[in-house]
Amino acid sequence: MWRTSDEWEKIIKEGYTSDLPLKRWCLEHNIKDITFRKARERLLRKGKLRFMEEKILLPIDESRKWVRLPSENIRAILVLEPIRGNLSMESMASIIAFDLDLPLIPGQIFFFIEKKWKQIYALKICKNGYCLFSRKLEYGTFYWPKSHSYARDFMYRYEYDRLLKTIEN
Repeated sequence: MWRTSDEWEKIIKEGYTSDLPLKRWCLEHNIKDITFRKARERLLRKGKLRFMEEKILLPIDESRKWVRLPSENIRAILVLEPIRGNLSMESMASIIAFDLDLPLIPGQIFFFIEKKWKQIYALKICKNGYCLFSRKLEYGTFYWPKSHSYARDFMYRYEYDRLLKTIEN
């Protein structure tokens, strides 16, 4: 099936913003993986996929074990070190208070990642306790700064949006 550049732009954006890995998403939408990648490369050369090029800089300091996410709406902190998947909310709060030496202020959200990078935990500090959100991928992994072999000091917009989607649902 022949598609226009605008149609491919919508398809590529939908594929990247979904929770599925691209190969799985392409399979479920009856699109060949190679066709998807070639269309993406063609549109990137034309400069049409702006959402894929938008970067969010993370002020990573080598001596810190956390990064404050640049967000106007929420006070979010990314904990860089992966954790075990079976930790309780109290254990996560003690990591924040004692290991990271940060105060537990109501309204803050701390993002943790499990050691295999397949599950994200968002611990929200409330007035009367904690609220824990979780998002797990069946296939693929989440990007996490300083944990992957391709560590970088920025996140792409679609990775950042996927991270913040953890607390929206």
